[in-house]
Amino acid sequence: MIHLVPIFAIFLIAYSGVLNKFYSRKLVHLGCGLVLAKINYPNVPLKYVILAIAAVSVLVSFINPFPFGHKNDIGIISYNLTIIAFILMNLPIRILLPMFVVDPMASIVGCNIKSPVWIHTKTVFGSLACFFFSMITLYYVNNIYHRLILSIILTLTEGLLKYSDNVGIIFTLTTYYFLATKYNYPIQLDFKLL
Repeated sequence: MIHLVPIFAIFLIAYSGVLNKFYSRKLVHLGCGLVLAKINYPNVPLKYVILAIAAVSVLVSFINPFPFGHKNDIGIISYNLTIIAFILMNLPIRILLPMFVVDPMASIVGCNIKSPVWIHTKTVFGSLACFFFSMITLYYVNNIYHRLILSIILTLTEGLLKYSDNVGIIFTLTTYYFLATKYNYPIQLDFKLL
């Protein structure tokens, strides 16, 4: 249950108004994701608490949005429904690490470092950051060619899917995980994160 302390601290900072809406959203996305990736397989009491937090987050998105979100926010809803699905299916949350890191980092880099827009609102440097952080967060994919291809796919997915990029990233990661499991691709999820 100690893992909940950083999650509550993250939400406290996001609600405090210290950061603007954009950075509050990215903090929650990245921070909560890193905590969940660290947990990977939650034990029974923690499992139910995380499920409750995720379910409440989905409901809040429909009723009274978070200060860093908007009503019916597809990003917040898909993020939390994914967490719920992974926990209920007893899948390793750590395979979602790229989703937790890539989107916020690409967005922060893309908004703060000037470079040309290549599609929608996506910038060249934001997409390069997406590729770079994909390569790092896909540490568990031991085959470097698979990691490279996945990083390219994640970068294109993040760029081409304007508002539903998380859904595309989730689909890509879970598809690879199931293929890796079925065909014995070398993956190593037991790496001690953080």
